[in-house]
Amino acid sequence: MPEPSETFTYNRPETTDDATFSRIEFIRPVEQAAQPIIDHNVKLVHAVRELRPWYRGERDGFHSELLSTLLDPDANHACDMLESFIAVVKCYRPGEFPAHCCKMRELEFTTRYLMHELGKCFDSPAFMNAITHFGYLLFTWSAPNREAYTAADWASRLDTRLSRFVQSFADVAEACRLRERQRDAEIAFGAAPYATAEDVRAVADDVKRTIRRAKRNIIKDAHAKRESEADRRAPKGERGRQIAAVRKLVREGRANGNPPTILQACRKVWTAVKGGYPSDMALYDYCHSHESEF
Repeated sequence: MPEPSETFTYNRPETTDDATFSRIEFIRPVEQAAQPIIDHNVKLVHAVRELRPWYRGERDGFHSELLSTLLDPDANHACDMLESFIAVVKCYRPGEFPAHCCKMRELEFTTRYLMHELGKCFDSPAFMNAITHFGYLLFTWSAPNREAYTAADWASRLDTRLSRFVQSFADVAEACRLRERQRDAEIAFGAAPYATAEDVRAVADDVKRTIRRAKRNIIKDAHAKRESEADRRAPKGERGRQIAAVRKLVREGRANGNPPTILQACRKVWTAVKGGYPSDMALYDYCHSHESEF
């Protein structure tokens, strides 16, 4: 036994053995390929947490991106990351892939945790289906028995499992899309309060007032004195005054036996005034289309 006064100092090893370095080098490609997927899963978890109250009906509002887009494997580049990862997996022989290294455990945990968080938003069998297919993919790349598969069989099984897992995530995105449509309907129909009998009477009275006002205007318009029917349909304000001036000029010329053309009258009458036609040709377009009324 050491004396009580004796001190011990534990230093980190200054060297590492060849086997440890070889192990690090062996699993390095897997870690590099897994890290983008892990980062992607973490971002999705935070997005799910932020959007969860909306999907649960606890909060309304507008969101530029919803889970149907964020979880779509074609839209969020997850397909590219998974394909790149599987390409790295295929570089190992069956039974030699380091399926239990730290990064692989992180990848598995974050994927399952993402499904766990999605399950708190709304109920859907698509979440459990995605977890099931992810488990099949995990089992395939782990391949604990190297005699179970040839290299070709292993690669083929990896492609099949990956395809089904990607499709399961597409199903998750579709489930989110259906829930989003339900929420849109809930918000649209829930925002409008129920109409009371008093509301109906108020609307009916407003319609009656509008009809009476329209009838008075029609009667007043029918008894107004005009030189021609064209006056009834002509624009009002400054444009109406410009049209009236063209009509007057044409009629006076016709009475004197020397009527100007519509274009000549428009060019003579038109001036740039606020509320009038923007040009003499714009005035001419209207007058020409109603030439029979002049």
